[in-house]
Amino acid sequence: RRHLSSTSSVTHHARRRAHPSLERGDSLRETDGVQALEAYATCSTDALCSDMQRLTWIVENAVPNGHRSMLERLATHAPARGGRMALNMLGRSHWYAGETEQAEAYWSLAARSGRAARDTQWVTSILNVALVQAKRGRLFPPLMLYHQGREVARTLKDPYHVAFSTVRRGHLLIQLRCLDAAANEFHDATPLIEAVTHREHHLALLEAANTGRGHLLRDLGDLEGAYDTYERSRQIMMMQGGRFQAVTAGIEAHKYSVAFDLFPDKRIEILREVETLTARYNVRQVWRRGIHYKRLYLWLRYLDEEGGAPHDARALLKELIALDQDLSVHQQETLRIAQIGERLGEPELAGQLYEQHASRLLKQIVDAQDTAQQFPEMQHENLKDWALLDTVPREAALQHEQILPSLRRLWRPGNPAYESVVRNGLVLVCAWCTRVCTAGGGWLPIAKLIPQAANETISHGLCEDCAAREFGIH
Repeated sequence: RRHLSSTSSVTHHARRRAHPSLERGDSLRETDGVQALEAYATCSTDALCSDMQRLTWIVENAVPNGHRSMLERLATHAPARGGRMALNMLGRSHWYAGETEQAEAYWSLAARSGRAARDTQWVTSILNVALVQAKRGRLFPPLMLYHQGREVARTLKDPYHVAFSTVRRGHLLIQLRCLDAAANEFHDATPLIEAVTHREHHLALLEAANTGRGHLLRDLGDLEGAYDTYERSRQIMMMQGGRFQAVTAGIEAHKYSVAFDLFPDKRIEILREVETLTARYNVRQVWRRGIHYKRLYLWLRYLDEEGGAPHDARALLKELIALDQDLSVHQQETLRIAQIGERLGEPELAGQLYEQHASRLLKQIVDAQDTAQQFPEMQHENLKDWALLDTVPREAALQHEQILPSLRRLWRPGNPAYESVVRNGLVLVCAWCTRVCTAGGGWLPIAKLIPQAANETISHGLCEDCAAREFGIH
């Protein structure tokens, strides 16, 4: 034992002598992070990864100090968990820079490479993939991903990710118009957030939960409550030193949007405040475009309600239609813009918006099938979320008959939603549970998503689950 201990000690010291820059970086880490990273940049990947504490420090500090290339090297060559840490941090740096495609690419790679591990880094990556998908307007797949991430986080006793996934599910359920379910998620999140002791994480969760409650109150018609809740979110973000400026600007945009209806005598003042948001905060790319959309939307409403110049309103309408195609937009805003277009005598422009909204509704069929194929185990694990598809369906279409013609026009061969459920002119529905058989072979509760008065014949059959439960047929 003495011989082995001595040999190990000699090897350790020889390694340190072979990497003087590594030793220098370790010694400077607590006092001069920039110089420490300069020293680490000259070390080999194996040397940097020889200590997990060192690797964690590098991953957390490389990008803020201008060493993204070092992180990219670690993401490519570091051992499994260390590499996934680097991938997640690279994704985070691109996300806050507004570069969502690059962020999703890094997080997706981390999720695929860590699927077998199911550790905290894997949970981080799939929850971040869900965040990007939700930002792009996909709703059902991220809802399922948040569920899966939350269940794994619970087994890992990871309170932050349990709370994070619960809050984000609340946000998605609001977009799906499942307001009661969203309220339950935010209620459940309150004690979960209190259990998170890390200050930065705790504040981030408080902000997200308050912003979500603001959206909920807005959609329930409580504008005063929404305004106050958005203001609390803004104050929480300011407590973090203004580091997440795009998020703060987004919260202020929501607050001003509510204030536009709450304080009609101050609309010009509110519009001027919205005009200055991107200048007051360092907002980039997709975040900037979202705030620009909100600004144009409020100006269009002002011109419509105050009798402004029609040609100015038409110019705003055209620009909003172009932006609506690429952003995750609140459906009530889309429908209101379309109705303004009709009042302006622009039925074709209004029709484009109705068609874009109808396309989003049909896309839920494709999203549901994709989720079932990507996570087949989820079809039986998370029945509550699948049942939501029966309640989501065509609420907007039922409230706004203008969307129904668009749904019928889009429902044809070649449309991805159509191809997902129609085979040889037939839609096969289980006679017991009413789930629909998809092209992927699964049975999903999407019957209410199929447009009314569709020309396809409904053919009734029996899904495997009902066959086993009702008749003992396996």
